[in-house]
Amino acid sequence: MLIRGCRKLLVLFSLVVLVEAGAAAPPRLEPSVARVAPGAVLQFQIIQDGKAIPAESWSVDGVAGGGAEQGAIDRQGRYRAPRHPPGRSEIHVGARAGGRTLMATVLLGRNEALYQFVRKWGEEGSEAGRFRGPHSIAWAPQGELVVVDSVSSRVARFSPEGGFLGEVGAGPGTDAGQFKAPRDARIDASRRIFVSDGDNHRVQVFDSLGQLLFGFGRKGTAPGEMLRVHALDFDREGRVFAVDVDNNRVSVFDRNGRFLSQWGREGKGPGEFYGAHSIGVDLNGEVIVSNYWAPCQKFTADGKFLFDFAHAQPPAGPVRFHSMTLDRWGNAYLAARDRQGTLVAKYNNQGDPVTTWRLSAPDHGVEWVAVSPEGTAYVAYRGKKSAGVEVYAPR
Repeated sequence: MLIRGCRKLLVLFSLVVLVEAGAAAPPRLEPSVARVAPGAVLQFQIIQDGKAIPAESWSVDGVAGGGAEQGAIDRQGRYRAPRHPPGRSEIHVGARAGGRTLMATVLLGRNEALYQFVRKWGEEGSEAGRFRGPHSIAWAPQGELVVVDSVSSRVARFSPEGGFLGEVGAGPGTDAGQFKAPRDARIDASRRIFVSDGDNHRVQVFDSLGQLLFGFGRKGTAPGEMLRVHALDFDREGRVFAVDVDNNRVSVFDRNGRFLSQWGREGKGPGEFYGAHSIGVDLNGEVIVSNYWAPCQKFTADGKFLFDFAHAQPPAGPVRFHSMTLDRWGNAYLAARDRQGTLVAKYNNQGDPVTTWRLSAPDHGVEWVAVSPEGTAYVAYRGKKSAGVEVYAPR
């Protein structure tokens, strides 16, 4: 009896340790989102455990101390907005503290609409370069877009204007280089194209022109195995982070596809996954995972829970999130659905809402968003009678 009692206590202790194994709450840059008039002054400060702490350095849009175009910030965190806005409403204030970069969002003037529709492109069809069901879209370092069509099981490269540049892989099938309901594509620093080949239970890797290099993964639930990888991203070391919606976990591989580690489990609590759908690694190397049924959660690179955001808000607000993408500042763009249809919901790197917008037609359902380094948003959509990409410029 004593042995059994000790075993029960040991199991209980293990569960408590597992629940409490999150990392310490990160510091915050406050205010996190603020609207400022041209020429006005705004005081920023870093808050940790309820107290203000000093910043190691300050920046505005990545420029140390800022400048005339984007506004300047002094060593005490006093930001002065530019008197003449630089042709866009959103500015990013950054602070370094404890080896981390904290980002806050400044919205200049009174312009509520932060994105302006520019154009749309894409033709419906099952052939290479056409769309039946564009599922994801990714920005490539060489200034191209890679679009994954899960319905036609094709992956293709396009110019930002929509010009077809070539097919990635060899179309639908189960052989090496072919796809069966692929879900996502991401391009690493070496311009290699990684594709999550969903129903083939693997990831395949191609060169920048779409020729197969190698693949990794197989069907299963054991470490390193896959059921349905829905999204991918990389850290600065080139490690591959893959979120598996059916295994409800994150698997980590090296740049050559060798399995390194995994973390996560199914559940609805902090640090657990409820239909894990998308993943992104931010400028601090921290990992954001979006759940289909909400919320988004931020983790350390080794899976320690930090905080969550973008909660479902039924009946009027968002009820599910199909995908999520990060931009260079760590802003998260979610393909959300509410009672009126779909929309893009943007949150900053601290998890606070920045803006939302709907597409040019009510039946254009948001599937995925890719963002260029300049901030242009490319939205893969699927409609009742059309499918393609809509382009939005920051304003």
